[in-house]
Amino acid sequence: MSQSLDQQRIDPVPPPQPAQPIDLGWVKHLMDEEFNARDWREANELALLALMEIQEHWGYCSEDAASVVADHLGIELQRVYAILTFYADLRTTPRADNVYIACDGAACNTLGSGVLVDRIMDRLGIYKKGQTSPDGKVTMEVFSGCMGACQIGPLATVNGKYYGRLNPEKVDQILNELLK
Repeated sequence: MSQSLDQQRIDPVPPPQPAQPIDLGWVKHLMDEEFNARDWREANELALLALMEIQEHWGYCSEDAASVVADHLGIELQRVYAILTFYADLRTTPRADNVYIACDGAACNTLGSGVLVDRIMDRLGIYKKGQTSPDGKVTMEVFSGCMGACQIGPLATVNGKYYGRLNPEKVDQILNELLK
């Protein structure tokens, strides 16, 4: 018998691992092998693809890695950093081992997800969506689209598991587990 999404419990959280710094030699090799632009227009297009590949491999793209991309493609670092910070899916810092993604789509927002997001940010001691708590235990992100389960909103995913019909008490219970 399967449990409904709002009845699932969080499994014990594994101990956090220190964030691994990006190997800039690896980034330089990647750029040499896969990202060689013929002109400035192509260089600007390749910058986004390179940043995405770096993040896919390392989990984030540091400013130093962005600098390698800019140097290799011959474009301004400011332009590469603008790309890196414009797209919500790209991160400049590593995520914590625990990731709480709150849905803030239309239905979840109408059902009160905004209040829950504020509560989570206050509880974690962060002031911006996408940040990691000062203790490094939880990264809190907000998905502004729809997670596709509006009937059980407000909804969130925590470490890949879905939780529905969230309220302040359920959010506190989830955070208590994550912050142990």
